Amino acid sequence: MLKYLLAPYPCNTSFRYVFSISLSIGLFVFCFLYIFKPLGLGVLPETKEHHLTLSIIYSIISIILILFLGNIIPRIFPRYFNDKLWNTLKEIVFILFIVLIISIANYYITFYYYKVYNISNELNYSNSYIFIRSISSTFLVALLPCILIIVINQLILLNKALENSIEINNIIQKKEHKEKTGNILFIGEGKNEKIEIEQHNFVFSQASANYSEIYYINNNKLEKKLLRCSLSNIEKQILKFNNLSRVHRGFIVDLNKVINVSGSAQGYKLHFDITDLKIPVSRNKSKEIKAKLIA
Repeated sequence: MLKYLLAPYPCNTSFRYVFSISLSIGLFVFCFLYIFKPLGLGVLPETKEHHLTLSIIYSIISIILILFLGNIIPRIFPRYFNDKLWNTLKEIVFILFIVLIISIANYYITFYYYKVYNISNELNYSNSYIFIRSISSTFLVALLPCILIIVINQLILLNKALENSIEINNIIQKKEHKEKTGNILFIGEGKNEKIEIEQHNFVFSQASANYSEIYYINNNKLEKKLLRCSLSNIEKQILKFNNLSRVHRGFIVDLNKVINVSGSAQGYKLHFDITDLKIPVSRNKSKEIKAKLIA
């Protein structure tokens, strides 16, 4: 169980992803409340005429808060929401936090709605009772679909990544790469700052703050040089080299040097024989890089 909880999980904080998740959960909340009428909602005489309205209100609250918290919190705490360190447990904890906030919002909405419409059945209870019931009912309704979404999504992503890695590896093992001739010239931002490397020796470049680390083979060992130049500028300088590609916001690699790929729920990573470092491929570049690797 612990191994599953600590398994890699994609930390997808894009607006499009969070928006789709918020709509999915909001729709589930509405359908669940309207169809199953939990805790007497729409069954008790005091709440029957408010059934549809309350179902809509609770689903809208879920959509708004998931959309807001899912987009704002990762930007406030970018170090915590690190895709490299993200796992299933962190995803579940974050979901539980959002469910807690939704529960608190539902409490205030429930209390004031029932007060405005004088639903005496609820007003006979104490605030603490309504608070506890609101928290527990929200958790019961929202927790199951949230956990299911995480589990199902992880299985889908893992299976897809494994299938891709098997397909890519089968082709890589059969491919024969001719040694590229000529040199690659990397020009830095400082005066006369440049690094020239034989093309067949270049392995990858990694972003390092406002600098780029150039990794290359020298006497069968991996060495590096530091260049004061952003990786985006490096990318512009290597456009004519078809085998060099930016696979991640932090890496540019020579795809001809890739000997193997491995897959996980976060996507797949590139392996090299000269280093133990496994370079990740961004989700938005996975199709492009796969096409180049199997071409």
